[in-house]
Amino acid sequence: MLLRYKINYLDFVNHYLLLFGDEFKKSRNEYYKSLLFPSTMAILAAVFSWEPAMFLSFLILIGLWMYLRHRIPYSRIYHANLRQAVLKTKDREVELVVQDSGLIEKTSGIESFCPWRSMLG
Repeated sequence: MLLRYKINYLDFVNHYLLLFGDEFKKSRNEYYKSLLFPSTMAILAAVFSWEPAMFLSFLILIGLWMYLRHRIPYSRIYHANLRQAVLKTKDREVELVVQDSGLIEKTSGIESFCPWRSMLG
C-alpha cells in the first residue's frame, strides 16, 4: 500500500506544541521571575534613599521601568519566535510504503526503513 501526503507549516506548529506545550508556561514564569529581583532592589533603593527628592525620582523611574517591561508580554515574544521558525519550514511531499517487511518513508530525497519487529517490540 502506498500513501502520499504533504506536511505543511500547520503540521509543524501542531507537532511543536505537542512536544513543547508546557515549555511556554515554564519559560514565561522564568521570564517574569527574572523581573522580580531587579524590581525589588530598585524599590528598596528608593525606600532607603536619604533625600526626599531622590525618593520621588526613584519611584518615577521604577514605575517607568516596570511599565516598559510589561508592555511587551512574553507571549508576544514567544509567538513571534515560533512564527519565524514556521516561516522557514517548507511544504514537503512524503511517501509512505506499507510492506510485509515494514514501513518505508521517502521525503526530501531521504528513504527510511522501519521493520515491523522494531515497532512491535
